[in-house]
Order: sequence, then structure tokens, then C-alpha cells
Amino acid sequence: MTTYQSSAILKELKNLIAFTCRNRLSRPELVDSFHRALLKKYFNAGEVVVNHQKQEIFMTLPVNDGKGFIPINLEVGNLEGFFKSCIEEDLRSLAFYQNMLGYYTIIAEAS
Repeated sequence: MTTYQSSAILKELKNLIAFTCRNRLSRPELVDSFHRALLKKYFNAGEVVVNHQKQEIFMTLPVNDGKGFIPINLEVGNLEGFFKSCIEEDLRSLAFYQNMLGYYTIIAEAS
């Protein structure tokens, strides 16, 4: 992946995060799915529940080399900023984001 492609992917991902945080009510199931996928990727989480109204995130995170999970509850305050802080720039993450962008852009345009 070239630097241009990488920066374009990251820019579009940040734009999608901003859009979904500001327009959640138009397609809440799609937005929730996108946000969960982003957090599951970053934290390697099991379960993820995002409460947009309360700005809270509940997750189960792996412990003991993935043999168990521990529940955590985060009071975030700014979900958009939190989601953007979870963006990684390695090649594997960029490929994941590129796939997400394709999927969620197609689904959003179809609705």
C-alpha cells in the first residue's frame, strides 16, 4: 500500500467515523455495527455495546492469553474522538479499514 493510499484510507475512515457519530439515527443498526467492528479490531474484544446517549462503552476484553474475558465499562464523553483514537496505521489494520469502508459505504448508499 502506498503512502497516498494509506492517507486516503485513514482520511475516509475518520470521515466515516465523524459521519456515523453525527448521523446515527438514520441507520442505527448500521452505525452500531461499524462502531463495534472498529472497537473489536482495536481491543480484540469479545462483546462490545456502545451507548451513544450516555457516551459509554461496555466491552469484554481478553485475559490470560485469550482464555477468558473481563468486562469493562468506559465512560468516554466523546465517542467520535475515542473511535478516532483507536485507528492504527499498520498494513493489516489499513487492509481491514479498506474493507470496512467498502462495505459500509455500499450499505449506506443502498439505504
